[in-house]
Amino acid sequence: VLPNEFGRIFRAGIVANPRNPLASILFIISRDSSGRLQRSPTTLKKNVSKYLNEFRMINDAIDILDVAVINYRVSISIIASPNSNKKLVVRKILDKVKKLLKITKFQVGQPIVESDIMNTVINVPGVLSLIELKMDSLNTSISGRAYSPVVFNFEQSKSNGIYFCGPGQMFELRYPDEDIVINVR
Repeated sequence: VLPNEFGRIFRAGIVANPRNPLASILFIISRDSSGRLQRSPTTLKKNVSKYLNEFRMINDAIDILDVAVINYRVSISIIASPNSNKKLVVRKILDKVKKLLKITKFQVGQPIVESDIMNTVINVPGVLSLIELKMDSLNTSISGRAYSPVVFNFEQSKSNGIYFCGPGQMFELRYPDEDIVINVR
């Protein structure tokens, strides 16, 4: 564990370096005061390198790189039961999906499982049917909300209902109240 005096890393992921069999690539990411992902400062990377240097073998190498953050929107369309309070159903869906996709539950390189979101939605009282679930990459500034510049194609990354990101990437639902869109019929 990295001592606090070296700085604070939120998540890290390590992979073998494809160009050097004796080297590894360490991807790191930090969070800002709002809890959103942000690039780790250069000073932190230098401190991590200095700290790890004490424990590595002479012929080992570790490259420290930034995690590429993938911001996204979740669009959900449902049919609510006729006797339900539609606003209450939407609020419950929003709360449960926000809890499921909370950044503290994600790791570097961790995929998003579509069926987890589907099960969360259809198990909300008042939901008769889930019509559509769509994931979209957000990589520009929208209504004053800044997103990561990483462009990601969710349809191309999807395999058997799982959205895979690369080993140096991490999914972030950056603004859950705005980035979860629920349509009720």
